[in-house]
Amino acid sequence: YIGRIEPNKGIDYIFDACKVLKEENVNFHLNFAGKEEIEGQYIPKFKKVLGDYFSYHGIVSGSVKTELLKKCDIFLLPSFYEGLPMSLLETMSFGQVPIVTAVGSIPTVVKDKINGIFIGVKNCEDIIIAIKELKNNTNLLSIMSRQARETILNKFDDNKYINRLNIL
Repeated sequence: YIGRIEPNKGIDYIFDACKVLKEENVNFHLNFAGKEEIEGQYIPKFKKVLGDYFSYHGIVSGSVKTELLKKCDIFLLPSFYEGLPMSLLETMSFGQVPIVTAVGSIPTVVKDKINGIFIGVKNCEDIIIAIKELKNNTNLLSIMSRQARETILNKFDDNKYINRLNIL
């Protein structure tokens, strides 16, 4: 997860899903980057319950952000509402497979089961199922990762994007 850390981003559902995944001994590591809207609202709870399964990186930029994005396989954003999140575009450009809610403009970029996975809003169980599916099927993860990156390169390449705007 990278972005503003606040309730409307579905942070409580990430917490609940990861708690279950840890209890079921699913091998994962949750990386968080961003700023808490209310300091101490989430990060201490994640650290306490998830322990070594969790890392908090604070606000990241430059090479630190690039290195973090390179080492992650999945981008999790179970937001209640969105426009078109820059974090989605950034993470997909690094080949991260998005597990996201189909809110706002997200469906204009993410195609379910092609370059990402849609989950229900406020649905912890969907998060668990999606993570397990990708963890248990590395071939699917690899295909969707490639598709995520290609989507960004094809749809959001600077020159192609400017040409589409000029046509409009």
